[in-house]
Amino acid sequence: MFANRTTLFINVSKIGLASTITSHGIGGVFSLVGAIRCATKKSGGSTRNGRDSNPKYLGLKKTAGEMVIPGNILIRQRGTKFHPGKNVGIGKDHTIFSLATGLVHFHTVAGSERKYVSVINDPKEIPDKYTIKPHVIPFFNEVQKQELIDQEEREKVKKARKERKAARKVHYSSSSN
Repeated sequence: MFANRTTLFINVSKIGLASTITSHGIGGVFSLVGAIRCATKKSGGSTRNGRDSNPKYLGLKKTAGEMVIPGNILIRQRGTKFHPGKNVGIGKDHTIFSLATGLVHFHTVAGSERKYVSVINDPKEIPDKYTIKPHVIPFFNEVQKQELIDQEEREKVKKARKERKAARKVHYSSSSN
C-alpha cells in the first residue's frame, strides 16, 4: 500500500499527540506539540495560621467569703484590675495572694473607682453579707490563739539572738586584748 520507507503523519486530536506511522509499523517517536502535562500530586498551599500561645489561666482563684490560708493565690491578672487590701500581697506579675488566714472580701473605697481585695481574719469585722458557717468561728479563734503563740515564740527567738550576738561581741573584744 505504501511505498517502502514512506512516512505518513496522523494527527490524533483527542489526546493532542502526533504519531508517526511508517511502512514498518507505528514509530516510537512522539511529538509533544500541543500536549498538556498534568501534575500527578496536588501541591499544598501555604498558610499564615497554625500558631497559638499557651493559656495563662488568669482570673479569680478564690471567691468572696471563701476561706484562705497564707500563700493562697486569690487573683491572677494582667495589670491591677484589683488592688491589694488588708492582709493581702501583690506579686511582680500583679498576682494577688493572701498573707493571713481568713475570709476573702472584695470592696471599694468611697470616692474611688478602684476594686480592692482583702482577707478578713477577725470574725467581728466580717460583713453581714457573708454567712459564716458555725464550724468556721472556732477556726478563727484557733487562728488568733496560734498567732499569739507565734508572736511570743518570735519574741523569744529575737531575745535569744540578741543575747548570742552580745556574747560574741564580749568574746571578740576580750580576746583581742
